[in-house]
Amino acid sequence: MRMEVEMDFHLKGWLRFNRNLEEGDIAALAEIIREKAPEQFNKGVPRGKKGSRIVKWGIEGNTLRIEIEGTRYLRPHDALLRLKNLLLSELSKRRLGIRDLMVEEYEIRTSFEIKPSEVTKILGDYAVMLNEKPLIIAFRELKEEDIKSRLIDRALTELTKAAEVSVIPKGKLVPVGTILTKTQQKSYATENGVPIDPNNIALKRGWIKRFPGRGQWVITSPMTRLLRVLKEMIEDHILIPLGFQEWMFPKLIPWDVYERMPGYFEHLAEGLMYVCHAGRDPEALKEFKLEARLKKKANPALVRDELEGPTHILAAAQCEPFYQFFSGEITPEEILPVKVYDVSGWTYRWEGGGVEGLLRTVEFFRLEAVWLGTPEQVVDIRWELADKTFNFLDKVLDLEVRMTVGAPFYMTTEQAQEKLVDISGEKYPEVPTLDIEAYLPYKGSREEAEWLEINGINVHKKKYVDSFRIKANTEVWTGCNGYGLTRYLVAFLVRHGFEPEKWPKEVRERYEGPYIPKTPRLITWP
Repeated sequence: MRMEVEMDFHLKGWLRFNRNLEEGDIAALAEIIREKAPEQFNKGVPRGKKGSRIVKWGIEGNTLRIEIEGTRYLRPHDALLRLKNLLLSELSKRRLGIRDLMVEEYEIRTSFEIKPSEVTKILGDYAVMLNEKPLIIAFRELKEEDIKSRLIDRALTELTKAAEVSVIPKGKLVPVGTILTKTQQKSYATENGVPIDPNNIALKRGWIKRFPGRGQWVITSPMTRLLRVLKEMIEDHILIPLGFQEWMFPKLIPWDVYERMPGYFEHLAEGLMYVCHAGRDPEALKEFKLEARLKKKANPALVRDELEGPTHILAAAQCEPFYQFFSGEITPEEILPVKVYDVSGWTYRWEGGGVEGLLRTVEFFRLEAVWLGTPEQVVDIRWELADKTFNFLDKVLDLEVRMTVGAPFYMTTEQAQEKLVDISGEKYPEVPTLDIEAYLPYKGSREEAEWLEINGINVHKKKYVDSFRIKANTEVWTGCNGYGLTRYLVAFLVRHGFEPEKWPKEVRERYEGPYIPKTPRLITWP
C-alpha cells in the first residue's frame, strides 16, 4: 500500500562569481531572475502543479545570496543547479562566471512521521531532525558535488520507504524469520548416539584441509565429487527444466560496477575484499623486491605505500556482472525473461572472527541463478525456483528444511530484527527474500538451534534496473537465487553421514559413476 507523500522545501544558499558585480551586472541578473528563471523552473512540472520559485535574493560583493521554495515536482536543490546553468549562459557575455555554490541550510517539511532512531540511521551526520511529528529535517553546508551525487534524493527516498512501512495493513506484517512452510522432521546421522558435526569428521577423514588463510579450505576429491554431484542435480532437477542457461561471470569486479550495487558499500563495506595493484612499472616495488631477494623475506609494509587502489572488489554477490551486462542496453520484450546461472568460481566475503568450518567461510562455492523479466515473470520465476528447490531438498536429497521470510544478506542481524515484511498476496510478491534453511542437529534442538540458510531467493523489483540503468521496451525487474553449495555439503552430510551406501540412490549412483574419489594418505596427514 502506497501512501501520499507531501514535502515542502526551503533552501538558503549562495553562488559565488569570479568577480564583484557592478551595477549593470546586477540589473542584468535581476532581469534573468524575474523573466527567465520562472520558465526554467517550470520545465517538467506537471500542469496545475507548483515547482520551485525564488523568494529572496541579494548581492554581497561577488556573491549572490538566494532563497528558494519548492515542492517535490522541482526540488530547490535541482532548481539551484538550473539557475547556475542559466546564469552561466546569460552572463558569459559580461565575462561573469560562477566559481562555486553552497547550500547553507535546506529545510524539508514532510507529511509523515518516523522514529528518531530511524531518521538518525538513514541521515547520519548529513542532516538533523528539527521536528518529529510531522518530520522536519535540515541539511546544512552542502556543496555542488553533494547535490549532483543525489545524496538528498536518496535520503528522502529512504525516509519515505521507512514511513511507508507503517501504512501496510497490520494483519499482513510478520518479522523476518517467520516460517512459511517446512518438511516433516527427519532422522540424522549420529556417532555414539550423538549428532555428527560434518566439519570435524571431514577434517579427520581428509575430505577437507585447512588453508593458511582465515576461512579457507582445500577440498579434496571425496568432498569435491559430492559438491559436483549436488551441483549437477540442481541443474538437472531445477534449473534446466525451468529454462536457465549457464553463463560464466567474472569474479574480479571493477570499483565503478560496485558503486552501482545498492546497499553494498552502505551495509557491507567491512565485509568486502578489496583488490589493489602496483601497476606494471619496472621500478615499482624496487625496495620490496630487493629485500625479498636478499633477505628471503616479504615485508608487506614495503608494498602498501606503492599500491594503487583499491581498483576492484572480489565478487561478494556473484550476480554483479549480470546487471552490468544489460547496463545501457535496450532489451526487447519478446526475449524476456532472460534466465541464467553461474557456477564458475568462488564468492568472497570477509567474515572476520565469525568463520566456522564450511558454514561461514571467507571463500565459498555457490551456484547463482539470476533473471531479468517483467514484474509478473520475475515473481513467478522466484516462486517456481523456491517451490522446485524446496521439493528437491525434501523429496530427492531427503533433507529436513524450512522456508522462511528472509532478509538480504548484506543486512545486519539488528536491521533484520527491526524489519517487518508484508506476506500478503499469492507467491509473496512483497517479500524481498525467501530463505530455505536446513536443520543442523549438532547445533541443538529444532526450536532453539540456528538453522543453516542454504538458499536466498530474491525479488529485487527495480533496485538494480534503476542503479544500472537497464532499459527495455516494457517495465522490467530482476531476481536472483544463491545456492550455497558448500553449505549444501554440510546439510547433506549431517543428515546422511559419510558412507555413500547410506545416501539417497541418485546421489550414490552419480557419486560412484566416473571414478571412486580418494584422498592421498600422507605420513603426517590426515
